[in-house]
Amino acid sequence: MKRAEVHFAAWIKTLEKVFPYSDAITREHLRFSVEGDELILRLRGQPFVVKYLKPVRDAEPVPLEFKPHPVLYLADRFSAEKAEEMRAAHRPFVDLRGNAFISIPGVYLFVAGRHAKADVSEGLLPGTTGKLFKKSGIQLIGLLLTDPNLDDDPDHAWLNRSVRDLADKAGLSLGSVSELLAEMKAREFMVADGRTKRLINRRKLFDAWVHAYAEFRLRRKRQCFTADSIGWWENRHPLKEGFRWGGEPGAAILTGRFLRPGKLTLYADQPLYDLVVDANLHTATGDWTVEILEPLPGFADGPDLNCVHPLLVYADLIATGDNRNAEAARRIYADHLRRTIESA
Repeated sequence: MKRAEVHFAAWIKTLEKVFPYSDAITREHLRFSVEGDELILRLRGQPFVVKYLKPVRDAEPVPLEFKPHPVLYLADRFSAEKAEEMRAAHRPFVDLRGNAFISIPGVYLFVAGRHAKADVSEGLLPGTTGKLFKKSGIQLIGLLLTDPNLDDDPDHAWLNRSVRDLADKAGLSLGSVSELLAEMKAREFMVADGRTKRLINRRKLFDAWVHAYAEFRLRRKRQCFTADSIGWWENRHPLKEGFRWGGEPGAAILTGRFLRPGKLTLYADQPLYDLVVDANLHTATGDWTVEILEPLPGFADGPDLNCVHPLLVYADLIATGDNRNAEAARRIYADHLRRTIESA
């Protein structure tokens, strides 16, 4: 039995046990199947992709998902506030306390506030061995996926440079890079044709990287501020001031102002004292309006030097969990990322 199927069996058993059944949905209505790398749950004919969600704090967003069917999250616990947030965003879930939100034709189910955890089996969380989607792997994969030579000139791509060159570019040790390349090969994300290495299964690699980065960015060094207004963002001069736009302002630039920013993300490797003073920013202890993050080493420039590479802008949008950013993310993928991601 494949490793994924072992976890799927635990997910199925758990969902059957914790699901808040009603007259409209009984156990007989839950139909499971495995399609590719996904577990599919059909409820009265409506398909959902089941995704296990690691525990999240109330203040942390649940990253957006682009799947062929709506995603139903199997979570450890959602507070009443988080459950309401998920319901308002029309994002289905079931947690181990029996809280749930599902809305399909003929059925509307919303349960929140339950606290007693069901006695469920272990093995819900897929094994996270290896470093590929931890800090060092996130840095290396980001470097490789943004390399303009990846497909246009493979012999000169970073993937085919020496391990020492790759380590220096990514800001990693020789040992870490060697381990990560071996893991990429073992997990079928990389093959070698003679002396030339190629990235394969890129869409799977890309999706995993985007969601790993969404989790990683919450734990890395980051300054958050509140602001009375953010209309000033278009009048700043990023290159002169030592930063680049990411997130929503980056998306606004890359999509021709399709998205109107509601929050600002900046990447800078130095303090932005003048900007903080000019914009009258105040340190945020909760919700924020402006965030400043350290850039990842090794990323190539994108088409507009005022913002970070589209890969990072896309990942920032997904990390927000905000449905209003979904269409902008799709446009950035179509215009700037699809050619690289879907070529292998």
